Amino acid sequence: MPAAFALGVLGGGAGCVLLLRRRVAVQVLAASLAGYVLLFAGDATEGVFAAFGAGQFATLTCVVAIAAGLIALARHVERLGLLRGMLADPAGTRAHTTRP
Repeated sequence: MPAAFALGVLGGGAGCVLLLRRRVAVQVLAASLAGYVLLFAGDATEGVFAAFGAGQFATLTCVVAIAAGLIALARHVERLGLLRGMLADPAGTRAHTTRP
């Protein structure tokens, strides 16, 4: 379970930083969501929810919802064309286009 937690936390943090400009943010945030889903499943099967009660369930449910929302945001920003590839335009000189 610590590995699933680490994947969720580190993937979420890195994905948010990458969301500032990089397309890989979508994949990194998807990995983060996968980590949190694994953590949720592990907590359910290992009896963590039963031991810690509704608070633990509510907290982890919110975390999974936030991770899913971050993926939706990253996909939306990608569709708007605001994210670029990792190697494209490293100097950040790409001309920005505006929508009518």
